[in-house]
Amino acid sequence: MKSASAAAGVVALALGVAAAGFVVIDNNTAVAEAPGDGEQREFISQQTLACPSVPAGSGRTGWTTAVAVPGVPGVSGPGVLRVGALGRKGRVAQTDSAGTTIVRPLSDSAASRVSAERGLAPGLVSASLSRDGGGEGKGIASSPCLAADSDIWLAGGGAGEGQRDTLELANPTTTAAIVDLSVYGRGGELEVRGTQGIVVPAGKVESVRLDALAPGVADAVVRVRTTVGIVTAAVIDDRMDGLTPRGTEIIPPAADPQSDIVTAPIPAGPGTRRLVLFAPGGAGTATLSAITPDGTVALLADTEISLKRRHVSGFDLTEELAGRAAALRISATTPVVAAVSAASDPDAEAALANAAAVQRAEQAIEDAKGAAQRRDAEAALAKAEKRDAIPPGEDLAWFAAASPLVGTGAVTGLRSDTQVRILLSAPEGDTSATVRVLPGAAEPADLLPGTDVEVKGGTTAQLRVAAPKGAEVFTVVVEPSGDSQPLVAGHVQRGEDGAITGYGIRALPAWVALPRAAPDYSSG
Repeated sequence: MKSASAAAGVVALALGVAAAGFVVIDNNTAVAEAPGDGEQREFISQQTLACPSVPAGSGRTGWTTAVAVPGVPGVSGPGVLRVGALGRKGRVAQTDSAGTTIVRPLSDSAASRVSAERGLAPGLVSASLSRDGGGEGKGIASSPCLAADSDIWLAGGGAGEGQRDTLELANPTTTAAIVDLSVYGRGGELEVRGTQGIVVPAGKVESVRLDALAPGVADAVVRVRTTVGIVTAAVIDDRMDGLTPRGTEIIPPAADPQSDIVTAPIPAGPGTRRLVLFAPGGAGTATLSAITPDGTVALLADTEISLKRRHVSGFDLTEELAGRAAALRISATTPVVAAVSAASDPDAEAALANAAAVQRAEQAIEDAKGAAQRRDAEAALAKAEKRDAIPPGEDLAWFAAASPLVGTGAVTGLRSDTQVRILLSAPEGDTSATVRVLPGAAEPADLLPGTDVEVKGGTTAQLRVAAPKGAEVFTVVVEPSGDSQPLVAGHVQRGEDGAITGYGIRALPAWVALPRAAPDYSSG
């Protein structure tokens, strides 16, 4: 297998053109026949997304990033992309060009509203990211901006010891929504008042403390359903150890319940790994496996897990995963909802970094040519040996159950001052993809030449992606090969202080199905 880090083939593919069979009409609209079923589709002409509020904190800074990815089928002709605060007045940033990245600094913790119309709608991708060097809300937190829905599952978070979590409901539409919540813990569904008929006004955000919904519940699953309108939902997962912040993250929605699911791949590295699993429909059993760079391995001694109906289960997989990158596969006899958390361990990471610095300095002393080089190398060795890094404590990221990429996927809001890795898992068979970068330019930019990545079936590949020269923010685009097996993708950003954030990469929703017409031969 050619590993992701070693993949070097450079290509520039048209995104998905070979597989779709597009017919361009009026330079803006396209339709395609879905293979074999006669379904008519057309490019979407409007998208409205909501980005969760970034966690609060005196030392926190944040940004919302949005771009229409150029080259994606349907991204052509005139259009407009706008980014503004949700529920608050203020300046709206906008562009009418694909490849122009909007980066809107967040002066407070406000949620954002992102919209794209006409020729920019099919390629829209947006995200929010914030960081805090050590204050309240410490760490890096990020989330994709999402379209509103009527039925949303959120796995992870809660109100256990050291948790101060908040459920955020956002309504980016122009009509009010009414929401009913169902909350589950290890003991089953919780009976909580005030969870029915929650009104989320148009263009507003409503927040609900999870310690009010699920007091004392460390592993919670929340179902968000609307009886009127649609909303987005996320959990702001805020961890404390007494008065010491332990990291903050935004938990995005999980995939709908399914009996065979794969989580977005989690990164390699030291730190705890924890799976939250929930069976909403009925009792059953499940087996767990990890899709790692070395192949697929069974977890929990390949024994079946008993699942109680509407009971949440939590599993510590730290020792079994042993710091490996992996996507988790859950095969169950009943549909399940799942998410896995990956925490960093800055103490261990600092020790590894110091050891590597010592090794490099020692090698530099051996390779030194001349007294000046030797003095510099010896000074570097002395600095590395005396370094006493005091990391701020662990941070964590959440990776929910994900759908395989169907067509082009993208993630934005990646910062040049973090280490960025793309993770690709092939749960079924050998697959391949092209990974490309779009610089975060304030003027129209094109995707850079890509790197071909081959992923052997049953494995996970990691690819380190460097920011384009001079770019503070950038976007990564993943293009699965047209004839490849299913591909599940994710990403992670790491700060120099051990902070971590990441989530699964979703496909760009470029299409909308048209109603199917059928002849009516009745006399009436």
